[in-house]
Amino acid sequence: MTRLLLITLLVLSSEPASAEWLWASANDLVGVTIYIDPDTIRRNGALVTLWQLYDYKALQTVAGNCFL
Repeated sequence: MTRLLLITLLVLSSEPASAEWLWASANDLVGVTIYIDPDTIRRNGALVTLWQLYDYKALQTVAGNCFL
């Protein structure tokens, strides 16, 4: 049973993860470029959700935490 569970987990987790990010916007003054993943766009009536990626060119600090 344990072997079957392990095989099942390996098969389910072996699918490649990829996203084709598309350029959406850029602001050179702030130093950020925004990309979206069109595969994640979902519409529910007037509500639309999607994944977005912010690519900062300089170090950002929020509440004492630094990130790019």
